[in-house]
Amino acid sequence: MVSAQLIEKFFRNECTSDERELLWTYLKDHPEVVNDFLSEEMWEEFQTSQMLDQEISERIHANVHQRLFHRRRMVRRIVKAGVAASLILCFGLAWMSGWFKNDQFVKDSAAP
Repeated sequence: MVSAQLIEKFFRNECTSDERELLWTYLKDHPEVVNDFLSEEMWEEFQTSQMLDQEISERIHANVHQRLFHRRRMVRRIVKAGVAASLILCFGLAWMSGWFKNDQFVKDSAAP
């Protein structure tokens, strides 16, 4: 069990590297403990001073972009397939009901 003083020390960034690793592992296994030490206001006011590496940032952006547009493409394909299936069904039902039959009979002019 990790003490409350050690957790507060961790949030003030005053821990040694060994304590930091111990607490990081503990907090990953018990994320509900963080809620006891951080208020809603602290969550809202949190800002990081670290920036992501440009390469990592570009990879994240590309991955998000690919996933978003992949879903859009899939939705478009599903919609197009649905429209095509509906048209085939409508024409099939119309053909089955006889809408496309030619009821005019050709009279044989040679018959008496």
